[in-house]
Amino acid sequence: SSVGSSSCPGEAPHCSVPPPPAPARCAVRLVPPSRMRTRRPRHAPLSWLAAWGCVGCAAAAVCDECASHERCDEWQPQWPSGVVDSIACDLCLNDTEACLGRVPPDEWCAAPFAITHCPLTCCRRGHLPRPEPSPGAPLFRFVFEEAKAAIKVRHTEGTKAPDIAGPWTRISTIQSSNQTYKQVSFQQQCNQPYCKWQNATADRFRMLVEYQCDTSDLLGSPWAPFPLFDRAEDRWHVLYVSYICDGTWMVAAGAGNIFGARSATKGIEGIEGPYETYGIVIGPNASDTAKRWGSGDHQSPMYVDAIDPFVLANGTYAAFVGEDHYLATAASAAGPWSVHDAHSPAVSTPSSTYNENPVVTRFTRPGGEQIFVAVFDTVQSEHLGFGMTWSEDGIHWRPGVDVPLPGGCRTPLGLIDEGGGRASLLFTRRFADCANQTGLPGNGADAISPASCANVYAATFSVDWQPSGAAAGPAIGPASRQSGSVADRLLRERELSLIDRLAALDKERDELAAQIRELASLRQRLGDEGGAVRDAPLWL
Repeated sequence: SSVGSSSCPGEAPHCSVPPPPAPARCAVRLVPPSRMRTRRPRHAPLSWLAAWGCVGCAAAAVCDECASHERCDEWQPQWPSGVVDSIACDLCLNDTEACLGRVPPDEWCAAPFAITHCPLTCCRRGHLPRPEPSPGAPLFRFVFEEAKAAIKVRHTEGTKAPDIAGPWTRISTIQSSNQTYKQVSFQQQCNQPYCKWQNATADRFRMLVEYQCDTSDLLGSPWAPFPLFDRAEDRWHVLYVSYICDGTWMVAAGAGNIFGARSATKGIEGIEGPYETYGIVIGPNASDTAKRWGSGDHQSPMYVDAIDPFVLANGTYAAFVGEDHYLATAASAAGPWSVHDAHSPAVSTPSSTYNENPVVTRFTRPGGEQIFVAVFDTVQSEHLGFGMTWSEDGIHWRPGVDVPLPGGCRTPLGLIDEGGGRASLLFTRRFADCANQTGLPGNGADAISPASCANVYAATFSVDWQPSGAAAGPAIGPASRQSGSVADRLLRERELSLIDRLAALDKERDELAAQIRELASLRQRLGDEGGAVRDAPLWL
């Protein structure tokens, strides 16, 4: 059906034409003003959309997930055009370069502006609202980050520290990498007569280097080690993925298999090793058919690229494996592992549908009940933070949500429940250019280059809980009054800790200064007795 539309020379009127009672849609006519712009200012989406003018009333098609947002175009005084879900929203979503500024549509639709002014448009286009926290859900709010990287690439060796902030010291190597492939050819563009590759320019270096690798080496590229204590064996195991090299992929990684390494030292203290790799525990290249699972094809949902072992309440070992995050269980760390259902919705968020490296830890509710919390890398929105899902039993997992982290996050290495409403997180940030560590790209894949590097950082979060049985509250991000008070307490504790540290440093400085003065006095007495005397430091 069709209804008239208003030309609106100035502000848009209130929806003067009521929507039809049937679910049929009203015709929508765009009336752009003479001042219409086709490119929006980078930081002025309101004025850009307002410039498209106003449209008539449009009853939206039914969208189950967005039923609460169905509405006739409403009057919004804070928006000059006064129109919600106008065709301008559609045009903006189609113009990812100029309008969205290369921001992914999912991210744009999750922003406060789009939630207010374009909810139906985003819904119809498949960019659904952020899920609201379910009853009993943990709510994590960023409080502060340590001032320096805990482990800085090329500067810090290590994997052991007295607390999350470091300093960290290196203990051992579990499995050496074979990524230093043999160079087989090299060419550089230049203009000398002997150069095969001509037409070089003074301001640009162009080189072509070829390497050769052994595609039969299953341990060509080991990644992502996760420790697991096997109580039956009384030994630590470390499970990790290792890839065959593959030059057809940007990451140069082909088929992956999960390998296991066992500590030679028994007991909890044996975590420091030394470790010995004993073979594949699950993967497509396992010689043991009971351990053979998955695919070496990157496009397969069963592509083996990580494992994150944890222990269920009954003592069974569990882990997510495969591109679609299948849940696997085993009676022992070495396997065999039985693979069950995929959990893609759990390891997925509104800002990123491709995610990896889920890491599971336990958290205790105020009443004493324990739950499982998994954090993971939201590859398509690493500059915003990371993803989180949770489970009562480690088997059934809730849909994933985004957790904001200023400065972004490549891979969260596991949240640690510190108690008292406090959680610590070690995480990485991967920079496309190691010499320019100022910010993460919008998509993690854009950081893949020979110049990239990643450091490990430490952050503190407050922990709040969505009341069980209560109506769903606001999405994760806005803090509740309780989480705000927890954050205030944690910041105060951090402030007092730094004050104590500064006082200790001042005391140490005074002690050192006294020793230097005493040494200077001794030297002065020696000089008075005929020895050479140098001036004491002037700063004293």
